[in-house]
Amino acid sequence: MENTTLGGALKGPGGSLVPLLCALGVSLGAVGFGYALGYSSPALPAMQGDIFRDLRCDDDDSEAVASELASLWSSMVNIGGVVGALSGGEFLERFGRKGTLLYVSAPLTFVGWAWTSVSSTPSEVIVARVVVGAGVGLASAAVPVFIAETSPAKLRGRLGSLNQAGVTFGILLVYAVGYALPHSRRDYDCGQHVKSIHPSGWGLLAPIGAALAPALFVVCAAYLPETPVWLATR
Repeated sequence: MENTTLGGALKGPGGSLVPLLCALGVSLGAVGFGYALGYSSPALPAMQGDIFRDLRCDDDDSEAVASELASLWSSMVNIGGVVGALSGGEFLERFGRKGTLLYVSAPLTFVGWAWTSVSSTPSEVIVARVVVGAGVGLASAAVPVFIAETSPAKLRGRLGSLNQAGVTFGILLVYAVGYALPHSRRDYDCGQHVKSIHPSGWGLLAPIGAALAPALFVVCAAYLPETPVWLATR
């Protein structure tokens, strides 16, 4: 009787750990996608008293403008993600699945996170957020294709689930890291009013994002093969 468990499929006749290791390695791209999606939740409260500093005072107009800019910044990862995902097909065919992740997605994501960590104005963090979105959007197109094309039929469904597992793990990770980072109290004098914020280390979350998926994936990618489907078309 054929062993249909994951362990049996990997160890049995014709099975190999290679598909599992490939899927785990490439799923770092999915983890980076989840990290980018969840980043605004721990970062935005602190950014409202820093990058979007107009929120510190009680002027109704300035607070409304700053709130709109903060919401715009948060949503920009989705705009960049759409651009990255829609352009993914062309990059996947031109550079391959591994090549797209290694030479396009990872550099874009790294630049976006690095830019975020040194930004000091709303316009800078908004543009950087779009760049991050484009990078992870490309990853969202390439990761499931890579897993599907490097997995044997009997493992394809199980290994394919690692993509979504990576996204949810990335969201959980950024929440946990944001919670663990040091928090401090800042009081801003606004005439007769004093407004307090409790910022977390939002600036530290960005370089962690840069190191998590892009940098770590580049290391793993050195040991990943290109998919046989793409190689067959060359």
